[in-house]
Amino acid sequence: EMRYFKGTTDLNGDGSPEVIAHVVGLGVCGTGGCPTVVLSPDKNGYRVVTKISITHPPIQVSSKRTNGWRNLLVYVSGGGIYKGYVAELQFDGTTYPENPTVSLAKHATDIMGAETLISDFDSFTDGKRLIAP
Repeated sequence: EMRYFKGTTDLNGDGSPEVIAHVVGLGVCGTGGCPTVVLSPDKNGYRVVTKISITHPPIQVSSKRTNGWRNLLVYVSGGGIYKGYVAELQFDGTTYPENPTVSLAKHATDIMGAETLISDFDSFTDGKRLIAP
């Protein structure tokens, strides 16, 4: 069973909010975390901007921008990472890094004023069902 937690905010400053969905469930999560998907509205509904492979809440957005899009802040831990940290993901003009542990993702140095889109939760069952039975 898969579920999701969702937040919305205007990442690119065009006046239309993007959707950030943190997908959870036994089939999609591992010891390093769960996927987070960034969706942007377009004429056909939404397009996938990026799928970040391993994240933990809180999922936040910074007031800082790179290439016109707000930087994402995700918590990284588990999967061999012994000391968790907040990774700052910068938009490269097309997408965000798909893995917050690669060199393109940086350890966040300033998270003051960050907007929390998805808070930590007690159980994945607190999320909304991704696919109705």
